[in-house]
Amino acid sequence: VANTGIINLIVTDANGCVNTITQNVTVNPLPIVNATGAVVCQNANATLSANGGVTYSWTGPNGFTSNSQNAVIPNAPLTAAGMYTVFVTNANTCTNTAVANIAVNPAPTPNISTNSPICINNILSLQGSGGVAYSWTGPNGYSSTAQTATVNANSVAYSGNYNLTVVDANGCIATTMAPAVINPNPNISILSSKNIGCPPLCVTFTCVSTTSIVTSNWTMGDGSNNSGTTAQACYASTGIFSVSAGVTDVNGCLGSATSTVGIYPKPVADFNYAPIKPIITDAVNFTDATYQANISSWNWYFMNTAQYTSNQQNPTFVYTEAGNYVIALVVKSDKGCVDTILKSIVVGEDYGIFLPNSFTPNADGLNDIFFAKGYGITKFEMEVFDRWGEKIFSSNDLNEAWDGSYQSKGVKLLPEGIYTWRIKLTNVFGKSKELTGHVTLIK
Repeated sequence: VANTGIINLIVTDANGCVNTITQNVTVNPLPIVNATGAVVCQNANATLSANGGVTYSWTGPNGFTSNSQNAVIPNAPLTAAGMYTVFVTNANTCTNTAVANIAVNPAPTPNISTNSPICINNILSLQGSGGVAYSWTGPNGYSSTAQTATVNANSVAYSGNYNLTVVDANGCIATTMAPAVINPNPNISILSSKNIGCPPLCVTFTCVSTTSIVTSNWTMGDGSNNSGTTAQACYASTGIFSVSAGVTDVNGCLGSATSTVGIYPKPVADFNYAPIKPIITDAVNFTDATYQANISSWNWYFMNTAQYTSNQQNPTFVYTEAGNYVIALVVKSDKGCVDTILKSIVVGEDYGIFLPNSFTPNADGLNDIFFAKGYGITKFEMEVFDRWGEKIFSSNDLNEAWDGSYQSKGVKLLPEGIYTWRIKLTNVFGKSKELTGHVTLIK
């Protein structure tokens, strides 16, 4: 530029003649160029800036070119780092160059680890890595700035994608995502084959669930336990029993349900009768003594045939023949519970006769004579024999006694020993009987 001005040219030819040429010369200055680069994060836009001219031409790594004064490298990869040259031309068409540097820092690599899937009402743990600062967002409006974030997953609405944005020491940012699943607890119910009845009541319980059940544990309410999708219990006592089932489904989530079984009071059948030792002429009065429930019906069976029955609470029955009978009473409560009791009754003949098995005819006033006592007897004959079969006493009078003598032979007192007696009688109904036995004479 300092050489700008007038230039004189003196020309001398061969003849020594001299001439002068004057020329005005102008020298234009080069443009003064300033170029700047940038430090950017991977995949960010990198801007190159230059000034000092009217046109610009950039070249750089990866074949980069641009005619912009402020050139942009979009989404700069790591390979975009390096030196960029700019050619600047001013208004006088003079050109100059400059160099700018682009530095590209690698983006952080964020990672997420979780304890998903989990069951509802547990804690979802979100562990982040890859940066120095963290920012979480997720379903149901969740957000956190902790590296290790936790979610009180009390709703399945917390299921979904959790986004993590990390910032590294260079200020570079990256984002990743991880899904999380919050499984609901199984919704279960208990179906029972029966829920109320009379003891013994056997009930089958079935566990029904919204998800597949892996394990089931039952508490039957009567002190017993069970396992499996179905369970059975037999209840022998009165009361209300609470049955519960705890299950684990295919997702490892827990559920439970309860049900109840009601057992009605079972009646305890019982009865009394009078007289205790009836005979065929007696009317036997039966008195219901059932307890522990309200009774709505009674069914009596007095003999081993359905002909002789009663449905009264306290019936009366007359046996026409002597013998040993079994009486059955079947009672039913107002809840339909049934119980049965069997009792035997001995019905005697319409007469009675009693004789001692020994006597002591020693005149001491105690047990000195042998005689029969009876009732319902119209005809009576008693004979006494010694060991050789000789008849030593006879009488047709029920009130006459044998004093141990053999009067027809004038023997006042026979020797000690066992004597045989035979009685023939007729009762008030005209039935004849013959009885035999032994009596011991003791002096």
